[in-house]
Amino acid sequence: MPARRRRSAAPVEWVGGTVPMPMTVDDEDGGEPYRPAALLWLDPAGRRIAGFEIARPEALPGLAAAHLHRTIAAPMDGPPGAPTRLRVDAEALAGPLRDAFPNIEVVVAPTPEIEAAGGELASVVGGDAEEDDPGWIGDGLEPDAVDAFFDAMAALWRAAPWRTVPGDDALFRVDVAALGVDAAIAVVIGQMDESLGVILFADLDDYGRFVDASGAMQDGDARAMLEIGMPAHLALNYDPIGHVSTVRREERETHGWTLAEEDAFPSLIAFDEGLAERAPTMRELALAEGIARAFARGVVGGGFEAAWDDGEPVERALRVPTHGGEVEVRLAAPVLEGDGVPSRDPDAVPERVYRLKLELEHVDDEVTRTVELAGDHTLWDLHDVIQDAFDWDDDHLYRFFVGGKLRDRKSEYVGSPLGDVEPFGFWDDPDDDPRSVTGTRLDDLGLVRRRVMRYVFDDEHLVRIAVSTIRDGGPDDVGLPRTVESVGEAPPQYGHDDDGY
Repeated sequence: MPARRRRSAAPVEWVGGTVPMPMTVDDEDGGEPYRPAALLWLDPAGRRIAGFEIARPEALPGLAAAHLHRTIAAPMDGPPGAPTRLRVDAEALAGPLRDAFPNIEVVVAPTPEIEAAGGELASVVGGDAEEDDPGWIGDGLEPDAVDAFFDAMAALWRAAPWRTVPGDDALFRVDVAALGVDAAIAVVIGQMDESLGVILFADLDDYGRFVDASGAMQDGDARAMLEIGMPAHLALNYDPIGHVSTVRREERETHGWTLAEEDAFPSLIAFDEGLAERAPTMRELALAEGIARAFARGVVGGGFEAAWDDGEPVERALRVPTHGGEVEVRLAAPVLEGDGVPSRDPDAVPERVYRLKLELEHVDDEVTRTVELAGDHTLWDLHDVIQDAFDWDDDHLYRFFVGGKLRDRKSEYVGSPLGDVEPFGFWDDPDDDPRSVTGTRLDDLGLVRRRVMRYVFDDEHLVRIAVSTIRDGGPDDVGLPRTVESVGEAPPQYGHDDDGY
């Protein structure tokens, strides 16, 4: 019987190529900003982008082989696997790829699929081309409202808060109750005299994602950028008038909108999740106007230097006009990581109430505090209660051992004045993150009556935490936490003599 002929696998063609990106990137070596390009690998049969990388256009041919190796091993979509044929758009790409992949047929031919996929990528990263720009009015915004926004942005330009705010990590908390903004985060940009303006994020988590995703983009790590995901945000910027579309220049001339300078043409861009750009709404236009006026009036000379120099909390409430009416904008700094920690509603009736006895150990006299917290209070909240109970300054790292035994790593939760922290060096696995003090509620710990936990502050002060009672909450428990008993005077945080632990 003749041997059965093995059926050869169906050929798999990928397409590769480069497309320019509609943005500029700062040169890390101090040179002129440049326009990067994207290197794409596309599986047209599966209609998917297998991988892409953003870098200098002249650098992409030298990166192509190594990047294709990584893409074959771990594509963005679909299972790992190499193509049998690769069609690219330039000989500059084909040569290095033939040398690196002798088992893949590499040909130079038109790549319309790359142009289409690259256009979609470019629209996500950099927005639409000038010919597609409908202008302010074409976006559905009222001329008088745009006029008010231009006037506010001219005032912001003249105030120049980027010359006062020390860096783009000097954050502001922003509250505008009339426009539904609560605990938003604003950052002033332009300290290097480029990309001047203000960016507004919904909360501190979104700001952190933006920083991480922007870093990945600057590094050309497109995969990491996509995994992190750019959050939604509102960008108040300025453009040189030569970079502004014809329709927007004509709108300004027609309506007489204010410019502080020719190269200070206001821009307002609303980004949805993933850097999808869209036109701002009338509410966002009013919000941007209010923020521009508040930062113009309240930051320079507003005492915020103390927030960045000494960490002293500074808050200002400013009544500012907008096209939709006067609003109050509250600005506060500094913003610490813990400021973004969600807190329970103090006016809510708790489902459960925990009475805890806090005993300060390794002191000569009895020093105890009995407190009550709600079941949905977190270890972060309990830490705050302990700090207040013993009149400490909340200026050091701390640890909870919820199993009651010191140095029991399996029951350890680590925190700082800013929130959760990275693992300490004595952890066996540095990738094993400590449990979250900000995300762990008392209800999550499985506490029972007479359970004992321990709290260590500054590796010096030791508090024994005993569960006295657990009961159902009621109307009288609104406003927790509270202290129900206090025994003894706590020694000072610094300067007393004890044996540690």
